[in-house]
Amino acid sequence: MNFNFYKLKKTAAYFKHYGVKKMAQKAYGKLVDRDDYSERFMELMPTEEELLFQRSRWFEKRPLISILVPVYNPPREYFKEMLLSVINQTYFNWQLCLVDAGTQKQKDFIDELARGDERICYKSIENGMIAANTNEALAMAEGEYIALLDNDDTLSLEALYRMVEKINEEDADCLYSDEDKMDETGEKHFCPHIKPDYNPVLLQSNNYICHLFVVKTDIARQVGGFSSEYDGAQDYDFILKCTEMSGKVSHVPRILYNWRTHSGSTSSNPLSKMYAYEAGKKAVEAHLARLGKKGMVSMLEDMGFYRVDYSFDGEKPKVQVVVLGVRSNEQAQEYFSYLRENTEYDNMSLCAMNEADADRLKLQECEYFCVLSYGMKVPDPQWLDRLAGCAAAEGADAVAAKVLVSQPFALSEAVNRRFIAYSGDDYRDAFGKVHINAGKPAWYRGFFNRVLLQSCISAIPKTGILISRDVYIELVRQQWDMKEPDLEKYTFIYEPAVELTKEHRRNEE
Repeated sequence: MNFNFYKLKKTAAYFKHYGVKKMAQKAYGKLVDRDDYSERFMELMPTEEELLFQRSRWFEKRPLISILVPVYNPPREYFKEMLLSVINQTYFNWQLCLVDAGTQKQKDFIDELARGDERICYKSIENGMIAANTNEALAMAEGEYIALLDNDDTLSLEALYRMVEKINEEDADCLYSDEDKMDETGEKHFCPHIKPDYNPVLLQSNNYICHLFVVKTDIARQVGGFSSEYDGAQDYDFILKCTEMSGKVSHVPRILYNWRTHSGSTSSNPLSKMYAYEAGKKAVEAHLARLGKKGMVSMLEDMGFYRVDYSFDGEKPKVQVVVLGVRSNEQAQEYFSYLRENTEYDNMSLCAMNEADADRLKLQECEYFCVLSYGMKVPDPQWLDRLAGCAAAEGADAVAAKVLVSQPFALSEAVNRRFIAYSGDDYRDAFGKVHINAGKPAWYRGFFNRVLLQSCISAIPKTGILISRDVYIELVRQQWDMKEPDLEKYTFIYEPAVELTKEHRRNEE
């Protein structure tokens, strides 16, 4: 069976799961996100000169990195490529911990390929499933850090070098890199996952960290290694636990891990292992419980993606809804009536302004402001509970809703089109091009579904937000004083479950 056959199987499974309309939308999303990665892949690879420099570079910190590989009957060619990708690393201080639980033992083949390389350690065991097998590899680890690698995937030749480079720069406890997928031959690379810097809220929505993951061995052992309770998502549970205990989690913005797609891999057909997604849901629930966050975890339509609906522990915080762009008292009263009828939040008051005024805002007694543009439509009566619940549980300075614009079709007022006005951070692809979500259709899911996922964000819009009272007054004053705010000191979160819609008519001024 060739790779094209697996793509056909994957497509058939997707049609069954999503239906024709949503499959067409997913296809459109992939088309607009296209970046010619497969054709331009070699542009991102280090040159021979760069590799030579890496092999000769001397770091102040030169930690031993133990690479954990549970082995279970991999195809021989894939296994060979994995081994060579480690043996040929430009950073030399590594240990490869191979734990073989398969029925076709690989010892002789490893010895033939490794030729006495003492950095390669092998142990034959009975199969205890993936978590238990990986724990056997962890027990063998002698390094200050461990790295995780599957037995049929490969590392970029500079993978460990780049990790050690970042360790020397930031003294990180955990590190992760970008990744891509490759076909069975290892020649075609596609689907690059260009990740944001550490984003703990996004990590509750999806195991975006995944590969390559490196963590201090002491932390890996303190969290108890890998739990069989989460087999199928044992790496997700492990990453959540390790990041909880880490002081510094660093992102290495390079594609250092190649995930092979073939008949036996989850990457070939993500719908093939439902038990893994259920285990992922349990891992997020356990994570929330450890951190004392109250919330219900649900699975999204796309497998491996989740959302948290937060609940309050005690009295709800006081929210002052501030409506901007109001030109008359009649407009204000009409819109206030709409909000009262469509909002169940029981600790809310309303006021209207033409534009934000710090002096007037200071007179309001509340914990949060919810800033709306006049005429914004709310999705359901729980919209404000979602924003305030997220802010309270995550300790956020502000939570931004997804904002859509509804506009009549050029030839008919009766036909509306809805498109995205705001949906969290935009992203840069592997070649540095910025992809903007604004203007995309309302159903657009975004790069790796990020339009649908709760996440930390770097900036917020002026309306469609719930924001701490003191932070909002500070930002409004800075705006009036023409000062550039230091947004990095704040915690902002994107909550896509709240879709606020602004309608525009052609005759609007």
